[in-house]
Amino acid sequence: MLTPSATQDLIMVGGGHSHALALRMLAMKPVPGLRLTLVSPDSLSAYSGMLPGLVAGHYRLEETHIDLQRLCQATGTRFIRARAVRLKPEQRRLYLDDGTHLEYDLVSLDVGATPNLTAVPGAEQHAVAVKPVAAPRMTTKAMRLANAATAWTTTATAFGIVMTRAAQALQAVKRK
Repeated sequence: MLTPSATQDLIMVGGGHSHALALRMLAMKPVPGLRLTLVSPDSLSAYSGMLPGLVAGHYRLEETHIDLQRLCQATGTRFIRARAVRLKPEQRRLYLDDGTHLEYDLVSLDVGATPNLTAVPGAEQHAVAVKPVAAPRMTTKAMRLANAATAWTTTATAFGIVMTRAAQALQAVKRK
């Protein structure tokens, strides 16, 4: 909560599930004197459990993402859309990608993981990394792969139906 008499600054780096839940809980039970800041390069945070439904077309993008800016407004949290690039714990400073820095008393990191797709041959071309969840990039590639899989499945199903009917016709001829 943004309090006029803030005596401590808590900076949350990353807009993942843990920080979204912590902001909600702190809004329900504020800590006197604590100023909250959320730093995230994106204003939307995906709920990864709903991403398969998004890719399948069951949900719209806004139904599967947390609007971090709106959450921060609702909880009285300062929102800074930037990427944290360096942390200096001895100085209690967090450096951002725009060249500025923030000073803090407490810092919490919820930045997720990034898989190394180059370590698996073909993964960059044929797979969608779920982490980090960057909605437009991830969903665009996932939709492309899903469409290709659907086309392949449709073709395979049609081929299977044709082959089944051919086998049935062949059996009918054999019975005569």
